[in-house]
Amino acid sequence: SLGIRSHRTLRILDLSHNRIGRIGCMRLGEALVENPLLEELNLSENAIGSRGASALAAFLSHPSARLRVLNVSKNDIGLKGGKSLAVGLS
Repeated sequence: SLGIRSHRTLRILDLSHNRIGRIGCMRLGEALVENPLLEELNLSENAIGSRGASALAAFLSHPSARLRVLNVSKNDIGLKGGKSLAVGLS
């Protein structure tokens, strides 16, 4: 997450198939708040679960967030995680 924090011009980030998990997704969300230019994020197949999705939703709802494309396929986020992401994106 330190690299993401220092790369403030990052617009597209593909972290698919990296086994980030719930805790990694929480840390990623914290780092992404400091990178408001990110427009596309691929987190497919990372086992983030509903808690990771909820943590990511906090980034999505940040006033400076510009994310337009989000892929969280094959992460078993469930209904709760999906709802959190929907609220974060709205």
